[in-house]
Amino acid sequence: MDIPINAQANCNGLSCGRSFCVIIDPVKRKLTHVVIRESHVPHRERLVPVEMIADVSPHAINLSCEREELDHLDEFIGRDFVKVDEPIFTYAPDEYLLWPDPFLIESHRVSVKREQVPPGELALHRGAQVMCVDGKIGQVDEFQIDPKDDHITHIVLQEGHLWGRKTIAIPVDYIDHLEKTAVYLKLAKHDVNVLFAGQKKRVP
Repeated sequence: MDIPINAQANCNGLSCGRSFCVIIDPVKRKLTHVVIRESHVPHRERLVPVEMIADVSPHAINLSCEREELDHLDEFIGRDFVKVDEPIFTYAPDEYLLWPDPFLIESHRVSVKREQVPPGELALHRGAQVMCVDGKIGQVDEFQIDPKDDHITHIVLQEGHLWGRKTIAIPVDYIDHLEKTAVYLKLAKHDVNVLFAGQKKRVP
């Protein structure tokens, strides 16, 4: 089952948003959640357990819930209020310049967004880098999972430029490790190209 990122999401057949990213257990190599950005204001991102995915198509994820149920799932983006100290600027004597006064500090709080990822898991976004042992090979496009246990079977990457882009499915056994912004493979770029050539030959 392919899990597309940045694809339409439907709640019981009605459009409810778009897939924003996926949440993965990097140790078990298992998909645990899909993050759906709601189509209605204020466009919150919701953590949708993988068990709520009814089926998928290349361009859509169909959920087995009503939109009202989606509205009550945990939010993916949280906010923290951080104290920030800023100097107050004053005019320097006999000059028409503003300088920070080391004795005058103004404190205020600013809102900082953060991803609320379950402990021990990580969020992977479309466009995350895919790295070979000898450098970058492409970007994450989607994931393929076994619907029986939600374990990842392949990572689908996009390699090349717009005018020469290739889609390659990399078996999970070739993944060395996962990080927040990148997937690291055990393969060299040449090995990936050989794998792509083999996939082309199998296409009818």
